[in-house]
Amino acid sequence: MKVAKGKKEYVCTILKPGYIETGILNTFFRGSSENDGLPAFFWLDNCDYDEVANCYVFSIPTLADKNVVETVYIPREYVLVIMVHKTSPPPEQLGRIGFKLPAKD
Repeated sequence: MKVAKGKKEYVCTILKPGYIETGILNTFFRGSSENDGLPAFFWLDNCDYDEVANCYVFSIPTLADKNVVETVYIPREYVLVIMVHKTSPPPEQLGRIGFKLPAKD
């Protein structure tokens, strides 16, 4: 799977429970009080797959500074689902990560 910037495709990635707790992505999921909960998913307009490393590759802006974009490798076994959409998510969600899980009634 490859989704490149400018192709008008958007990737919604859902991570398996337990990956966030490893602390590997803390740089990206910390720094904004509105997003301090454990993430359920994130939207980006890029995704690639590295067959040698068996990882999905994303360019993710950090929450502390949206101008700082880093390459992040997430092992395939920690990715629950990746959905590719031809329509964009709401503007406030694209590039944001660290969404809180919805509260159960």
